[in-house]
Amino acid sequence: MVTRAAAQTASVPLTTAAQAVAAKDANQRAAEALAKFEIPISTEPAFQFKA
Repeated sequence: MVTRAAAQTASVPLTTAAQAVAAKDANQRAAEALAKFEIPISTEPAFQFKA
């Protein structure tokens, strides 16, 4: 069940500053989640740089 406050909050568009903060928070959570996994140094990237 959705509360009235949650429904009102969902319909309010975010400002540019709020979007930037939300994106920064999402990136931080993703970085923390990825930091939990140990990746061996011998792991190669799935791409190659070509000049």
